[in-house]
Amino acid sequence: LLMGLGVFTLFGIVYPLNFFLAVTTVKLAVSSSPVDTIRLAFPQHTYWVKDLDFAVGCIGVSLLMAYSLVSVASGIQATSPEGYDNHYGRFQMARAKPGLGLRMYASHYNALECFTMFSIAVIVGILRGVDGHLLANLSVVVILARKFYHIFHALDFAMLRSIAFDTAFMAILTIIMEAAVPGNAVVKFMTNEDWTLSNFYSM
Repeated sequence: LLMGLGVFTLFGIVYPLNFFLAVTTVKLAVSSSPVDTIRLAFPQHTYWVKDLDFAVGCIGVSLLMAYSLVSVASGIQATSPEGYDNHYGRFQMARAKPGLGLRMYASHYNALECFTMFSIAVIVGILRGVDGHLLANLSVVVILARKFYHIFHALDFAMLRSIAFDTAFMAILTIIMEAAVPGNAVVKFMTNEDWTLSNFYSM
């Protein structure tokens, strides 16, 4: 009974709630256009940056984010009594005790997985002619969500971390869907003002 209740809670409440919050966050972020906000905040530094430049630049930021995390994890391991073994660093860190260092090590691998998905999505979006402004906004959403993911992971806020993860994943999935579905169907969905959970299920 307890096992069934746990499964129901996970798949019947937690996952749908996370999914709804993630999609809502992506929709709000796209409709508020974070790229335009960045341009307004830093006009002298971004007036020459095109929409596709933002998208491709976010790929680079995603890669830097992934490898900066392994440096953090290595530094934490170096301060431990065992120190950091540069000969077998990954093997040592994979066997580390639960704590901040191990979470940052897990974040590093998760960031690499995200980088692979995200870079492929952006490339496919460019090749398929996805609207550049939408692509740039979704790319910025991915980076912001991933940043919060790593912060929440470091602070061990598991639920918030999951929502941040789902938000980034939904933004990446939106890019791929927009590339696959003709007629800007995703854009129409994102600009739909009647965004409620019941309307979502009826779409």
